[in-house]
Amino acid sequence: DDSLDELQTLHKELLVSIGLGKDIPGTQHEIDTLPHDASSSVSLVLKGNPDDVNTECPKKSKRNLPTALKLLSATAAADNGGAAGTRDDLIGASLELAKKMEERTANLVCEIGKLVAYNDQAGSTFRSDEVFEYFCEKNIISLFVDIVRSKPLQSELHGNTWGPLVKAEALRTVSVLISSAQDGPSLYYLLSNNCVTSLIMGIVPLTQWSDPALELMLPAYTELLQSLVHHLVLSPSEIFTFLKVGEKLPLFSSTVEVAISPRSDSFTKSKCLNLIVTMLRIRDSSFRSWISHLMFDIKLLLEYACDRIISCYSQMVNLLVGPVVDHMRSNAIGKQLKYVKKQIEYLNQLLQSGIRSFNVLFCEIFLRNVVATLLDNLLSNQSRSLLAVGVSDVDVIPEAEALVQSSLVFFTHFWSISYRPLLRMIAVALFHQNSTTLWRKTNDEIGKERYAMTRELSKIAEMSEIGSIPNEYRQKILSFLTGQTGEWVFIPASMLIEGALSCKALDAQIMASLGLLPKLDCLDGNSYPNSPLEEALTTFLIRKRQTTAEVVTMALKRVCILALRLFSIIKSTDRIKLARLVQRSPLVEALASAHYHFCQSALSARQQTGVSDIFIDLTQLAIQSRYPKLSMQDPIAGKKYGCVLDNFGYHSLMLNPEILVRRLQTLGSNNVEDCRIAIEMALQFRATCEIVMAAVDLFYSFPKIEWANDTLLTIGDLKEKPTQGADLDLRGRMIFQCHAAANALEQLENSTSGAGSVIRTQSVTKLIMVLDPTDVFIVKPFSRLEANRGTIICTVSLRSIIAFASDNEWLHIAIRNMEDIGSLVKNGNMALHFESVGTCLIVKQYIERSQHKLRNELRDLIGALFQRSYIAETKANISSNEIKNSHDINDEMETIPQAENNMMQSLC
Repeated sequence: DDSLDELQTLHKELLVSIGLGKDIPGTQHEIDTLPHDASSSVSLVLKGNPDDVNTECPKKSKRNLPTALKLLSATAAADNGGAAGTRDDLIGASLELAKKMEERTANLVCEIGKLVAYNDQAGSTFRSDEVFEYFCEKNIISLFVDIVRSKPLQSELHGNTWGPLVKAEALRTVSVLISSAQDGPSLYYLLSNNCVTSLIMGIVPLTQWSDPALELMLPAYTELLQSLVHHLVLSPSEIFTFLKVGEKLPLFSSTVEVAISPRSDSFTKSKCLNLIVTMLRIRDSSFRSWISHLMFDIKLLLEYACDRIISCYSQMVNLLVGPVVDHMRSNAIGKQLKYVKKQIEYLNQLLQSGIRSFNVLFCEIFLRNVVATLLDNLLSNQSRSLLAVGVSDVDVIPEAEALVQSSLVFFTHFWSISYRPLLRMIAVALFHQNSTTLWRKTNDEIGKERYAMTRELSKIAEMSEIGSIPNEYRQKILSFLTGQTGEWVFIPASMLIEGALSCKALDAQIMASLGLLPKLDCLDGNSYPNSPLEEALTTFLIRKRQTTAEVVTMALKRVCILALRLFSIIKSTDRIKLARLVQRSPLVEALASAHYHFCQSALSARQQTGVSDIFIDLTQLAIQSRYPKLSMQDPIAGKKYGCVLDNFGYHSLMLNPEILVRRLQTLGSNNVEDCRIAIEMALQFRATCEIVMAAVDLFYSFPKIEWANDTLLTIGDLKEKPTQGADLDLRGRMIFQCHAAANALEQLENSTSGAGSVIRTQSVTKLIMVLDPTDVFIVKPFSRLEANRGTIICTVSLRSIIAFASDNEWLHIAIRNMEDIGSLVKNGNMALHFESVGTCLIVKQYIERSQHKLRNELRDLIGALFQRSYIAETKANISSNEIKNSHDINDEMETIPQAENNMMQSLC
């Protein structure tokens, strides 16, 4: 067979190449008598003097060949043994000869691998004929392993130990052989005699190799690891037997070593970390039992994962210290936030392995290395008052505030962890009234007890006060929520609380045990059990907020969302108690007072010079911004415009650097900006009060979308109206005949979807202006015989008309935010020609009167919207609702089906 002869030739050439590189004085061996077992050494030499191999090479160059090969060695200390001291003028020629010899050896290894791994016959990827038998008989794979594992002696120059080029090719070839072996016997032979496991263990630790060597060897090594993991996943019980050595599993240990080594590049780290997750997800019982006992390697992996989070935390703090406004730093912080999310996702992948001992150990390490560090920084001594930090763009964030902000943001990200026991321990550490002194101790001070931190938190959760102290971290977080340390700290603190309230692992019972929820059972008589969280938010709302800084408005929005989250997890089937909660809660009263304050501020600003003329426009823009058109509709009322409340939640801000450092400067304070913010906040608090009060009748089933009612739709100019290209009935409407400015033939395409009609107008084309109380339509009639119907060419809202003027028979109208429509509208200007000057004046006067009437109606609607007081309604309506429900609740219970009635009885 030609393939067999070729393999034999390649094998002998490889032995010759190896022997040439291993010229040890005083050692003589014959090629035919070389040993080929798994323990054979790579120190093979040719019979006779190496000068006899190639007579064309100068003897002095060959004499320096061992030195040159040592200089090319892959080890980190390749120059040990005096190689550098032997350099002379001939060393360059020796290096060239050594490089050619290494290239030749690498090519021989590659060709042997191709010949064995790939068969020319169709449908086969691994040889099973005499070629593979010869490969097994001569134990060629052991030569590859010895090539990779060979290292230079430290005492004397002894010859070649092969550079990274040859080692990388040997690793790659072994990886190809393993990945190509599809049948069991072929794969089992390759894995037998511990050849592959010896190869895996020979690469680590990575500190033994030089940086240039790792650039070549690491990719090939990770490919080998990946091939082994692939086979392990397919046949864990069979492959696992060949991969374990004593009490160790070199495949897992080496993968962990490469993943956590600082010598590995980011791509290699990511690849090895994914391989670790893959191995941990293997469901074979024997393999999982073995993995659970590799505590040393697992501890290294978990500590490395925690160190990555702490490293990211330190970078975040360094980025935060500096000006409040910085575009470059804001972008860098955004990247760090995405990196934090990526690390949490990887932690979830590790925790989803289902190995209990692994998860328990992770909780302990995470609490000691990460949570303890963040908690300690929550108590950072503040060098100065932080009340004004961030209100002005020239402010600078001090290090103390940066530490606090970063800790709060990281704790908020931790609510995304999927392991519920860890989340509950974090909640106990943050919010329980008691704490432990272990948080202030180092790992050495805690001692060698493996699960000391977990055990202490379990005692605290069980209400055991032995050895516990008041929780200063809880007190600090509540002080952040009062606004004592400024709005820039309040925002991440509110996100932390909202994340806890939204976390599925922390139900209402757990949150009540932590003392963050009001207890409905204590709502008797006139007493109200204030919760610390309600008191903190109430304190924040009643503080004077005279400034209109952007950070203040963001903080006020956070209060509204946090209040909704707080009430949404209160579960009760007793509507009377829910009504009492709304009636007596200081937070609800503070929300109503804040709504009243901002409504009065907006109405007062309406009288100011420079604001009164644009007040309606500011309100319209605020409503349009808050209630965009959604792809979904209200299933009951069919409404299309609404506010998705989750867009204001903590999830939408977790990757937003604006909560920490702004990209751009904000507008300075002026009457218009103050009015705009007052309107925006009035709408925000109005929606919050509406939802809280309406939720009593729905047993606190909070909606995800706040739909705009008819009043908001009217003020925001959001009601549906005929659009361009639609047919319009002209009967009963105020109409005037006209035509557009003289121009050539124009084509006006219908902008509505699905309508492919094309409207053509000429200077002689008759048009009709339709004047409605709120809009102006330009219509092209169908025909003279059907003059009562036409196609809408242009729709203009009366609010969009900035100015208009008549010029004899011509009426010129200036329109804002209007796209060009053929020759009819150009650059926001529309010119129409009427039959006479009188007709033109009539149209002008009608538009002027309609605009004046519309603005008066809108002014009254806005006044009614902003003059509504939820303070009185909270007291009166809830009280009447309480009396009414006390008589009607029994009748209502009878209408509930029996199954639901039983469920509600059990809940009560």
